[in-house]
Amino acid sequence: MKPAAVVRAEAALGAGIESWQPVSARIGNDRGRWLVRLVGGGSAFVKAPYDEASGEWLRTEALVYQAVEAEFLPRLLAWDGEVLVLEDLSDAVCRRPGRRPPSPRCGPRSPMWR
Repeated sequence: MKPAAVVRAEAALGAGIESWQPVSARIGNDRGRWLVRLVGGGSAFVKAPYDEASGEWLRTEALVYQAVEAEFLPRLLAWDGEVLVLEDLSDAVCRRPGRRPPSPRCGPRSPMWR
């Protein structure tokens, strides 16, 4: 059975989600975060509130993603007022100054290799 946040993410994205797995934070909190695989390919990172305080944090975070675009930030894919869906950066590599990108399609000025 899909978690409610994953169902909401599907609706916000307008795309089906075929699989999901919870993501644990470094602080040991595994609530409210999922890595999802989309039907037809691709993936996304889903964040949902697990209490009142985390709901407020997500609303603030969504405001930032709506107002700021930068190469080092994940792209905002969807926001429904409660569930935040972001670009999955699981496979991204941070660029180190003076190093070449791992593939020719990554630009030399990009701070994030996707």
